[in-house]
Amino acid sequence: MIFDIDFSKEELARLYLTYKRRPENYDKIKKRLMGSRARKEYQKGQRGRYFFMGAVIAISMVGSAYAFFLGHWGSFGAIWLICAAFMIALGTFSFVAYRNFELVFKRNVVFFEAFEALAEKSKNVEDFQIDWNLKEKAN
Repeated sequence: MIFDIDFSKEELARLYLTYKRRPENYDKIKKRLMGSRARKEYQKGQRGRYFFMGAVIAISMVGSAYAFFLGHWGSFGAIWLICAAFMIALGTFSFVAYRNFELVFKRNVVFFEAFEALAEKSKNVEDFQIDWNLKEKAN
């Protein structure tokens, strides 16, 4: 599962302390929230959708060739209409999956890059919170 990150001020302070004091725990948190596992799942699912699209097109080609040679024009047209409807549905599903996974993943990557850049510059939690608030007001 991938999450769109939205931390409170207290949670950001705890994340900063974890980043400074326990980097291995911070990496676990980052991987969980950034969704690197979800990205792999999305890519695996995308490959499966492409394979399935190819299989449907291949079946449609074989079926329509059979209908064409037998002169069943109604079947020939119906096969390609069904194939087109399936491709539209699969394209819509792929677009929704892209929005739900890829775009959220990119926003989370930007969050962690900004967080780590400010955390490296800051010497303590108070400095980090001041810098973070200034960054938020600038956006």
